Amino acid sequence: MTAPVTVVLIDGHSETRAALTSAFGRDPEFDLLANTADADEAVGLCRNHRPRVILVDARRLEQPAESCRALAAASPASRLVVFATFFRPGEQRQYMEIGAAACLLKGEPFRDLAKRLKALAESIE
Repeated sequence: MTAPVTVVLIDGHSETRAALTSAFGRDPEFDLLANTADADEAVGLCRNHRPRVILVDARRLEQPAESCRALAAASPASRLVVFATFFRPGEQRQYMEIGAAACLLKGEPFRDLAKRLKALAESIE
């Protein structure tokens, strides 16, 4: 068995964080290292933990683009994944140019999200 995919979760919506924390906790293929709503705290968490995946709802951050840049710089080997309920035209391209490995929609079932995150994490092994 391979090591669990390590994740740091950043989302300003407490219910989303709670649901994903619970879902990651039930899936032995993941290890949720930390979760927060605060972008500055998230940068420190990513720098200290060096997760394989950084899952962030950038829309809920005060300065989405700047926060994503800082997260990517804090843990360069991590896969930055931006997820949101929707993306405005050109927004996904902007996040990809900043360094996101993927832009995903929040509405998909956890099993689909988990599958995509595992694939992204495996691409850095």
